[in-house]
Amino acid sequence: MGVGNGATEQGTHLLDRDDPSYWSAAQQNLATQPAITVHLDSGNEVVIIEGVAQQVSDVSLLEQVVSLYNQKYEWDLDPKQLPGPFYAVRPQVAFGWHFEESEIDRESTALGNATRWRFRRPAENASS
Repeated sequence: MGVGNGATEQGTHLLDRDDPSYWSAAQQNLATQPAITVHLDSGNEVVIIEGVAQQVSDVSLLEQVVSLYNQKYEWDLDPKQLPGPFYAVRPQVAFGWHFEESEIDRESTALGNATRWRFRRPAENASS
């Protein structure tokens, strides 16, 4: 039930679910409150990203990301006929940790390698 994601220079991008009712509720929620948390399905390799979702309309970016998804997941999506809106997540903070299934005390092991990353917002009109 996780959200598939991929990263490009423009940010992390989301594709998920073919159910129109999911897209309708998600789109309404994100229009009202764009804060979002995404994560991997794995309980052993944990990555949690918290950030802000922005709907993407840049056709060339959509084509690039959909092409990468099609290659990775062996999908046949058409970037001009996606099942719902497409969002980029601008990360603000991310957490990650890893542990092996065979470890007896998974919680203490995960705490030993847990990492937090904070992302700075790009400066508005920054000079090169």
